[in-house]
Amino acid sequence: FFLNEIMLVLAFWSTLAVAFATMLRRLLRVDQPALLLQDDSERLRLLIGRIPSLREYRPPPLLPTGLLQSAFAEKYAPEMIETPFSRQTVRLAALRNSQSTCCPRFVPEGIVSIDWLQQSPVDAPICILIPGLTGSSSSGYIRRAALALHQTGVRVGCFNPRSRGGNDLISGFLYSAGYTEDLRRVIALVQCEFPRAPLTAAGFSLGSNYLAKYVAEEGPRCPLAGAVALACPLELNSMSAALGSTVTSRFLDRFVLVRSVQRVLQSVLPKVATIDGVDLSRAVGARSMLDFDDATIAPMMGCSSATVYYSEASVRPILDRVRVPLLFVSAENDPIAPPYSAFDKLDFVEAGQHSPIVLAVTAEGGHSMTWPEGFLADGSWACRVIVEWVSSISEENCSSPVAPSSSTSHGGVIH
Repeated sequence: FFLNEIMLVLAFWSTLAVAFATMLRRLLRVDQPALLLQDDSERLRLLIGRIPSLREYRPPPLLPTGLLQSAFAEKYAPEMIETPFSRQTVRLAALRNSQSTCCPRFVPEGIVSIDWLQQSPVDAPICILIPGLTGSSSSGYIRRAALALHQTGVRVGCFNPRSRGGNDLISGFLYSAGYTEDLRRVIALVQCEFPRAPLTAAGFSLGSNYLAKYVAEEGPRCPLAGAVALACPLELNSMSAALGSTVTSRFLDRFVLVRSVQRVLQSVLPKVATIDGVDLSRAVGARSMLDFDDATIAPMMGCSSATVYYSEASVRPILDRVRVPLLFVSAENDPIAPPYSAFDKLDFVEAGQHSPIVLAVTAEGGHSMTWPEGFLADGSWACRVIVEWVSSISEENCSSPVAPSSSTSHGGVIH
Protein backbone atom coordinates (compact mmCIF):
# COMPACT_ATOMS: atom_id res chain seq x y z
CA PHE A 1 0.00 0.00 0.00
CA PHE A 2 2.82 2.40 0.93
CA LEU A 3 4.53 1.66 -2.40
CA ASN A 4 1.31 2.47 -4.29
CA GLU A 5 1.09 5.83 -2.52
CA ILE A 6 4.66 6.64 -3.52
CA MET A 7 3.92 5.72 -7.13
CA LEU A 8 0.83 7.95 -7.15
CA VAL A 9 2.78 10.90 -5.73
CA LEU A 10 5.57 10.38 -8.26
CA ALA A 11 3.03 10.16 -11.09
CA PHE A 12 1.34 13.37 -9.92
CA TRP A 13 4.56 15.36 -9.69
CA SER A 14 5.84 13.94 -12.97
CA THR A 15 2.65 15.00 -14.72
CA LEU A 16 2.87 18.43 -13.11
CA ALA A 17 6.51 18.78 -14.19
CA VAL A 18 5.68 17.83 -17.78
CA ALA A 19 2.78 20.31 -17.84
CA PHE A 20 5.01 23.04 -16.39
CA ALA A 21 7.78 22.30 -18.90
CA THR A 22 5.28 22.38 -21.76
CA MET A 23 3.84 25.69 -20.57
CA LEU A 24 7.32 27.16 -20.12
CA ARG A 25 8.29 26.02 -23.60
CA ARG A 26 5.19 27.68 -25.06
CA LEU A 27 5.81 30.84 -23.03
CA LEU A 28 9.31 31.12 -24.47
CA ARG A 29 8.35 30.08 -27.98
CA VAL A 30 9.00 32.54 -30.78
CA ASP A 31 7.48 31.71 -34.16
CA GLN A 32 9.55 33.08 -37.02
CA PRO A 33 7.19 33.37 -40.01
CA ALA A 34 8.40 31.86 -43.26
CA LEU A 35 8.55 34.54 -45.96
CA LEU A 36 8.21 33.62 -49.63
CA LEU A 37 8.79 36.42 -52.12
CA GLN A 38 7.71 35.97 -55.72
CA ASP A 39 9.55 39.09 -56.82
CA ASP A 40 12.92 39.39 -55.13
CA SER A 41 13.16 43.10 -55.90
CA GLU A 42 14.74 45.81 -53.79
CA ARG A 43 11.37 47.58 -53.61
CA LEU A 44 9.60 44.57 -52.12
CA ARG A 45 12.42 43.95 -49.65
CA LEU A 46 12.26 47.58 -48.54
CA LEU A 47 8.51 47.27 -47.97
CA ILE A 48 8.95 44.09 -45.95
CA GLY A 49 11.84 45.63 -44.04
CA ARG A 50 9.47 48.26 -42.65
CA ILE A 51 7.25 45.54 -41.11
CA PRO A 52 9.11 44.37 -37.99
CA SER A 53 6.18 42.22 -36.84
CA LEU A 54 6.86 39.80 -39.71
CA ARG A 55 10.09 38.79 -37.98
CA GLU A 56 8.39 36.99 -35.10
CA TYR A 57 5.03 35.89 -33.74
CA ARG A 58 4.50 34.71 -30.17
CA PRO A 59 1.43 32.44 -30.04
CA PRO A 60 -0.59 32.38 -26.80
CA PRO A 61 0.66 29.61 -24.48
CA LEU A 62 -2.83 28.77 -23.22
CA LEU A 63 -4.18 28.12 -26.74
CA PRO A 64 -2.01 25.33 -28.18
CA THR A 65 -4.10 24.38 -31.23
CA GLY A 66 -5.41 26.09 -34.34
CA LEU A 67 -8.96 25.24 -33.32
CA LEU A 68 -8.60 26.96 -29.94
CA GLN A 69 -6.82 29.95 -31.48
CA SER A 70 -9.70 30.30 -33.94
CA ALA A 71 -12.44 29.86 -31.35
CA PHE A 72 -11.14 32.51 -28.93
CA ALA A 73 -10.35 35.12 -31.57
CA GLU A 74 -13.42 37.26 -30.85
CA LYS A 75 -13.05 37.29 -27.06
CA TYR A 76 -11.11 40.55 -26.90
CA ALA A 77 -12.83 42.42 -29.73
CA PRO A 78 -13.44 46.13 -28.97
CA GLU A 79 -16.89 47.22 -27.91
CA MET A 80 -19.09 48.78 -30.59
CA ILE A 81 -18.89 52.14 -28.80
CA GLU A 82 -15.12 52.17 -29.46
CA THR A 83 -15.73 52.16 -33.21
CA PRO A 84 -18.25 54.97 -33.89
CA PHE A 85 -18.82 54.30 -37.57
CA SER A 86 -20.50 56.70 -39.96
CA ARG A 87 -22.32 54.84 -42.73
CA GLN A 88 -22.15 55.49 -46.46
CA THR A 89 -24.83 53.50 -48.27
CA VAL A 90 -24.11 52.69 -51.90
CA ARG A 91 -26.82 51.57 -54.29
CA LEU A 92 -25.36 49.63 -57.19
CA ALA A 93 -27.07 49.65 -60.57
CA ALA A 94 -27.66 46.44 -62.50
CA LEU A 95 -24.64 45.18 -64.42
CA ARG A 96 -24.53 43.31 -67.73
CA ASN A 97 -21.82 41.28 -69.45
CA SER A 98 -18.98 41.72 -66.96
CA GLN A 99 -15.59 40.56 -68.23
CA SER A 100 -14.54 39.12 -64.85
CA THR A 101 -14.83 35.42 -64.04
CA CYS A 102 -17.23 34.05 -61.44
CA CYS A 103 -19.86 36.57 -62.47
CA PRO A 104 -23.20 35.93 -64.20
CA ARG A 105 -24.07 37.71 -67.43
CA PHE A 106 -26.61 39.83 -65.57
CA VAL A 107 -26.10 41.13 -62.03
CA PRO A 108 -29.21 42.77 -60.57
CA GLU A 109 -29.08 46.01 -58.61
CA GLY A 110 -28.11 45.86 -54.98
CA ILE A 111 -27.19 47.76 -51.84
CA VAL A 112 -23.79 47.67 -50.15
CA SER A 113 -22.30 50.04 -47.59
CA ILE A 114 -19.08 51.39 -46.15
CA ASP A 115 -18.83 52.07 -42.43
CA TRP A 116 -16.21 54.77 -41.93
CA LEU A 117 -13.87 55.78 -39.15
CA GLN A 118 -12.98 59.18 -40.53
CA GLN A 119 -9.79 61.25 -40.31
CA SER A 120 -9.61 65.02 -40.77
CA PRO A 121 -6.88 65.35 -43.46
CA VAL A 122 -8.48 64.82 -46.84
CA ASP A 123 -5.35 63.03 -48.05
CA ALA A 124 -5.03 60.73 -45.01
CA PRO A 125 -4.18 57.13 -46.00
CA ILE A 126 -7.24 54.95 -46.56
CA CYS A 127 -7.65 51.25 -45.83
CA ILE A 128 -10.77 49.33 -46.89
CA LEU A 129 -11.47 46.28 -44.68
CA ILE A 130 -13.28 43.36 -46.32
CA PRO A 131 -14.89 40.75 -44.04
CA GLY A 132 -15.00 36.99 -44.39
CA LEU A 133 -17.90 34.58 -44.78
CA THR A 134 -21.09 36.09 -43.25
CA GLY A 135 -18.97 38.91 -41.76
CA SER A 136 -19.57 42.66 -41.63
CA SER A 137 -18.36 45.79 -39.85
CA SER A 138 -19.85 44.37 -36.65
CA SER A 139 -17.46 41.38 -36.71
CA GLY A 140 -14.93 41.57 -33.91
CA TYR A 141 -11.86 41.10 -36.08
CA ILE A 142 -13.01 43.91 -38.41
CA ARG A 143 -13.64 46.35 -35.55
CA ARG A 144 -10.33 45.43 -33.96
CA ALA A 145 -8.37 46.09 -37.16
CA ALA A 146 -10.37 49.27 -37.83
CA LEU A 147 -9.56 50.69 -34.41
CA ALA A 148 -5.86 49.80 -34.68
CA LEU A 149 -5.57 51.48 -38.09
CA HIS A 150 -7.58 54.53 -37.05
CA GLN A 151 -5.34 55.11 -34.04
CA THR A 152 -2.38 55.50 -36.43
CA GLY A 153 -4.08 58.18 -38.55
CA VAL A 154 -5.65 55.99 -41.23
CA ARG A 155 -9.14 56.65 -42.60
CA VAL A 156 -10.82 53.24 -42.37
CA GLY A 157 -13.73 52.04 -44.47
CA CYS A 158 -15.38 48.73 -43.54
CA PHE A 159 -17.09 47.17 -46.55
CA ASN A 160 -20.46 45.50 -45.97
CA PRO A 161 -21.52 43.25 -48.90
CA ARG A 162 -25.09 42.70 -50.03
CA SER A 163 -27.35 41.52 -47.18
CA ARG A 164 -24.61 41.99 -44.54
CA GLY A 165 -24.18 44.71 -41.93
CA GLY A 166 -27.85 45.66 -42.07
CA ASN A 167 -27.94 46.16 -45.85
CA ASP A 168 -31.31 45.36 -47.39
CA LEU A 169 -31.26 42.63 -50.02
CA ILE A 170 -33.31 44.23 -52.80
CA SER A 171 -32.73 41.55 -55.45
CA GLY A 172 -32.01 37.85 -55.73
CA PHE A 173 -28.23 38.15 -55.69
CA LEU A 174 -25.73 37.87 -52.84
CA TYR A 175 -21.93 37.78 -52.92
CA SER A 176 -19.30 35.06 -53.16
CA ALA A 177 -15.64 34.16 -52.78
CA GLY A 178 -14.87 35.10 -56.38
CA TYR A 179 -17.36 37.84 -57.28
CA THR A 180 -15.42 41.13 -57.55
CA GLU A 181 -17.73 43.60 -59.33
CA ASP A 182 -19.32 45.16 -56.22
CA LEU A 183 -15.91 45.68 -54.63
CA ARG A 184 -14.56 47.08 -57.91
CA ARG A 185 -17.28 49.73 -58.05
CA VAL A 186 -16.90 50.63 -54.37
CA ILE A 187 -13.13 51.06 -54.62
CA ALA A 188 -13.58 53.21 -57.74
CA LEU A 189 -16.07 55.36 -55.82
CA VAL A 190 -13.71 55.78 -52.85
CA GLN A 191 -10.84 56.69 -55.15
CA CYS A 192 -13.00 59.30 -56.87
CA GLU A 193 -13.96 60.85 -53.52
CA PHE A 194 -10.37 60.85 -52.16
CA PRO A 195 -8.15 61.11 -55.26
CA ARG A 196 -5.01 62.23 -53.39
CA ALA A 197 -5.10 59.64 -50.60
CA PRO A 198 -3.00 56.45 -50.75
CA LEU A 199 -5.58 53.66 -51.00
CA THR A 200 -5.04 50.18 -49.57
CA ALA A 201 -7.24 47.25 -48.58
CA ALA A 202 -7.16 44.29 -46.20
CA GLY A 203 -9.31 41.20 -46.65
CA PHE A 204 -10.07 38.32 -44.32
CA SER A 205 -10.74 34.69 -45.33
CA LEU A 206 -13.43 34.72 -48.06
CA GLY A 207 -13.05 38.50 -48.32
CA SER A 208 -9.30 38.13 -48.81
CA ASN A 209 -9.89 35.81 -51.75
CA TYR A 210 -12.05 38.19 -53.75
CA LEU A 211 -9.82 41.12 -52.78
CA ALA A 212 -6.76 39.28 -54.12
CA LYS A 213 -8.71 38.21 -57.21
CA TYR A 214 -9.72 41.83 -57.81
CA VAL A 215 -6.08 42.96 -57.51
CA ALA A 216 -5.02 40.30 -60.02
CA GLU A 217 -7.85 41.13 -62.45
CA GLU A 218 -6.94 44.82 -62.39
CA GLY A 219 -3.28 44.10 -63.09
CA PRO A 220 -1.19 47.24 -63.75
CA ARG A 221 -4.32 49.44 -63.63
CA CYS A 222 -5.18 48.53 -60.03
CA PRO A 223 -6.09 51.71 -58.10
CA LEU A 224 -4.86 50.20 -54.83
CA ALA A 225 -1.34 51.05 -53.73
CA GLY A 226 -1.18 47.69 -51.97
CA ALA A 227 -3.27 45.03 -50.25
CA VAL A 228 -3.04 42.34 -47.58
CA ALA A 229 -4.97 39.05 -47.61
CA LEU A 230 -5.29 37.18 -44.31
CA ALA A 231 -6.22 33.48 -44.11
CA CYS A 232 -6.82 33.42 -47.86
CA PRO A 233 -7.88 30.05 -49.34
CA LEU A 234 -6.14 30.80 -52.68
CA GLU A 235 -7.41 27.59 -54.33
CA LEU A 236 -10.97 26.75 -53.34
CA ASN A 237 -11.20 23.18 -54.66
CA SER A 238 -8.16 22.27 -52.56
CA MET A 239 -9.63 24.01 -49.53
CA SER A 240 -12.87 22.07 -50.04
CA ALA A 241 -10.91 18.82 -50.13
CA ALA A 242 -9.02 19.83 -46.98
CA LEU A 243 -12.32 20.49 -45.18
CA GLY A 244 -13.24 16.85 -45.67
CA SER A 245 -9.85 15.40 -44.75
CA THR A 246 -9.97 15.28 -40.92
CA VAL A 247 -12.53 14.86 -38.17
CA THR A 248 -11.88 18.41 -36.94
CA SER A 249 -12.23 20.02 -40.36
CA ARG A 250 -15.40 18.05 -41.12
CA PHE A 251 -16.85 19.23 -37.80
CA LEU A 252 -16.00 22.85 -38.62
CA ASP A 253 -17.41 22.48 -42.11
CA ARG A 254 -20.75 21.07 -41.02
CA PHE A 255 -21.39 22.75 -37.68
CA VAL A 256 -19.66 26.12 -38.09
CA LEU A 257 -19.39 27.14 -41.73
CA VAL A 258 -22.56 25.52 -43.07
CA ARG A 259 -24.70 26.64 -40.16
CA SER A 260 -23.47 30.22 -40.46
CA VAL A 261 -24.44 30.43 -44.15
CA GLN A 262 -27.74 28.67 -43.51
CA ARG A 263 -28.62 31.36 -40.95
CA VAL A 264 -27.91 34.02 -43.57
CA LEU A 265 -30.00 32.07 -46.08
CA GLN A 266 -32.97 31.93 -43.72
CA SER A 267 -32.89 35.73 -43.35
CA VAL A 268 -33.09 36.33 -47.12
CA LEU A 269 -35.17 33.35 -48.30
CA PRO A 270 -37.82 35.30 -50.27
CA LYS A 271 -35.20 36.96 -52.49
CA VAL A 272 -32.94 33.92 -52.88
CA ALA A 273 -35.95 31.83 -53.92
CA THR A 274 -36.18 33.93 -57.10
CA ILE A 275 -32.71 32.88 -58.34
CA ASP A 276 -32.83 30.45 -61.25
CA GLY A 277 -31.34 27.06 -60.47
CA VAL A 278 -31.15 27.46 -56.69
CA ASP A 279 -32.25 24.35 -54.76
CA LEU A 280 -33.42 25.73 -51.42
CA SER A 281 -34.39 22.40 -49.87
CA ARG A 282 -30.95 21.00 -50.62
CA ALA A 283 -29.27 24.14 -49.27
CA VAL A 284 -31.24 24.00 -46.02
CA GLY A 285 -30.26 20.35 -45.57
CA ALA A 286 -26.63 20.75 -46.68
CA ARG A 287 -23.99 19.09 -44.51
CA SER A 288 -20.93 20.58 -46.19
CA MET A 289 -19.99 23.85 -47.86
CA LEU A 290 -19.55 21.91 -51.08
CA ASP A 291 -23.22 20.83 -50.96
CA PHE A 292 -24.41 24.30 -49.98
CA ASP A 293 -22.44 26.06 -52.71
CA ASP A 294 -23.52 23.50 -55.28
CA ALA A 295 -27.16 24.23 -54.43
CA THR A 296 -26.97 28.03 -54.14
CA ILE A 297 -23.82 30.01 -54.97
CA ALA A 298 -22.81 28.05 -58.08
CA PRO A 299 -26.13 28.61 -59.93
CA MET A 300 -26.27 32.22 -58.70
CA MET A 301 -22.84 32.83 -60.28
CA GLY A 302 -23.82 31.08 -63.50
CA CYS A 303 -21.68 27.99 -62.82
CA SER A 304 -22.77 24.42 -63.50
CA SER A 305 -21.41 23.02 -60.22
CA ALA A 306 -19.58 23.96 -57.05
CA THR A 307 -16.30 22.61 -58.42
CA VAL A 308 -16.62 24.83 -61.51
CA TYR A 309 -17.50 27.78 -59.27
CA TYR A 310 -14.47 27.07 -57.05
CA SER A 311 -12.20 26.98 -60.11
CA GLU A 312 -13.50 30.31 -61.41
CA ALA A 313 -13.40 31.94 -57.97
CA SER A 314 -9.85 30.94 -57.05
CA VAL A 315 -7.12 33.56 -57.18
CA ARG A 316 -4.15 31.22 -57.49
CA PRO A 317 -4.40 30.71 -61.29
CA ILE A 318 -4.10 34.46 -61.92
CA LEU A 319 -1.46 35.42 -59.35
CA ASP A 320 0.96 36.23 -62.16
CA ARG A 321 -1.27 39.20 -63.11
CA VAL A 322 -0.74 40.99 -59.77
CA ARG A 323 1.16 44.27 -60.21
CA VAL A 324 0.81 46.03 -56.84
CA PRO A 325 2.35 44.81 -53.56
CA LEU A 326 0.17 42.01 -52.17
CA LEU A 327 0.88 40.35 -48.82
CA PHE A 328 -0.69 36.99 -47.97
CA VAL A 329 -0.65 35.96 -44.29
CA SER A 330 -1.53 32.37 -43.37
CA ALA A 331 -1.05 29.92 -40.49
CA GLU A 332 0.07 26.33 -40.95
CA ASN A 333 -2.38 25.16 -38.28
CA ASP A 334 -5.35 26.91 -39.93
CA PRO A 335 -8.09 24.23 -39.71
CA ILE A 336 -10.13 25.80 -42.55
CA ALA A 337 -7.73 27.29 -45.11
CA PRO A 338 -4.26 25.76 -44.59
CA PRO A 339 -1.74 27.57 -46.81
CA TYR A 340 -0.13 24.51 -48.35
CA SER A 341 -3.28 22.53 -49.09
CA ALA A 342 -3.13 23.51 -52.77
CA PHE A 343 0.60 23.77 -53.44
CA ASP A 344 4.07 23.44 -52.02
CA LYS A 345 6.29 26.44 -51.41
CA LEU A 346 8.07 26.22 -54.77
CA ASP A 347 4.74 25.96 -56.59
CA PHE A 348 3.50 29.15 -54.92
CA VAL A 349 6.61 31.06 -55.97
CA GLU A 350 6.26 29.85 -59.56
CA ALA A 351 2.51 30.57 -59.71
CA GLY A 352 3.01 34.31 -59.59
CA GLN A 353 6.61 34.62 -60.66
CA HIS A 354 7.85 38.21 -60.94
CA SER A 355 4.71 39.59 -59.26
CA PRO A 356 5.17 41.76 -56.13
CA ILE A 357 3.69 39.12 -53.83
CA VAL A 358 4.79 37.99 -50.37
CA LEU A 359 3.46 34.94 -48.53
CA ALA A 360 4.07 35.02 -44.76
CA VAL A 361 3.31 31.72 -43.03
CA THR A 362 3.29 31.30 -39.25
CA ALA A 363 3.30 27.89 -37.59
CA GLU A 364 0.34 28.90 -35.41
CA GLY A 365 -2.53 31.36 -35.50
CA GLY A 366 -5.41 29.19 -36.70
CA HIS A 367 -8.22 30.69 -38.76
CA SER A 368 -8.53 33.43 -36.17
CA MET A 369 -8.19 36.51 -38.44
CA THR A 370 -6.34 38.11 -35.51
CA TRP A 371 -3.41 35.78 -34.74
CA PRO A 372 -3.86 36.11 -30.95
CA GLU A 373 -0.76 36.70 -28.84
CA GLY A 374 0.09 37.26 -25.19
CA PHE A 375 -0.41 35.06 -22.13
CA LEU A 376 -4.17 35.70 -22.13
CA ALA A 377 -4.39 35.88 -25.94
CA ASP A 378 -5.54 39.50 -25.64
CA GLY A 379 -3.16 40.89 -28.27
CA SER A 380 -3.41 40.73 -32.05
CA TRP A 381 -0.31 40.11 -34.14
CA ALA A 382 -2.36 40.43 -37.35
CA CYS A 383 -3.45 43.96 -36.46
CA ARG A 384 0.17 44.98 -36.02
CA VAL A 385 1.08 43.47 -39.39
CA ILE A 386 -1.82 45.24 -41.13
CA VAL A 387 -0.94 48.60 -39.55
CA GLU A 388 2.74 48.26 -40.47
CA TRP A 389 1.96 47.10 -44.02
CA VAL A 390 -0.44 50.00 -44.64
CA SER A 391 2.10 52.41 -43.16
CA SER A 392 4.86 50.97 -45.35
CA ILE A 393 2.74 51.22 -48.50
CA SER A 394 1.56 54.75 -47.63
CA GLU A 395 5.11 55.89 -46.87
CA GLU A 396 6.19 54.68 -50.30
CA ASN A 397 3.32 56.54 -52.00
CA CYS A 398 3.16 59.77 -49.98
CA SER A 399 5.97 61.45 -51.93
CA SER A 400 3.89 61.69 -55.11
CA PRO A 401 0.19 62.58 -55.60
CA VAL A 402 -2.14 59.69 -56.23
CA ALA A 403 -3.81 60.17 -59.59
CA PRO A 404 -7.19 58.59 -60.34
CA SER A 405 -6.78 55.25 -62.09
CA SER A 406 -8.09 54.76 -65.60
CA SER A 407 -8.83 51.11 -64.93
CA THR A 408 -12.31 51.41 -63.52
CA SER A 409 -15.09 53.90 -63.33
CA HIS A 410 -17.74 54.15 -60.67
CA GLY A 411 -20.41 53.92 -63.31
CA GLY A 412 -23.23 51.81 -62.01
CA VAL A 413 -23.05 53.43 -58.57
CA ILE A 414 -26.18 55.26 -57.51
CA HIS A 415 -25.87 57.25 -54.28
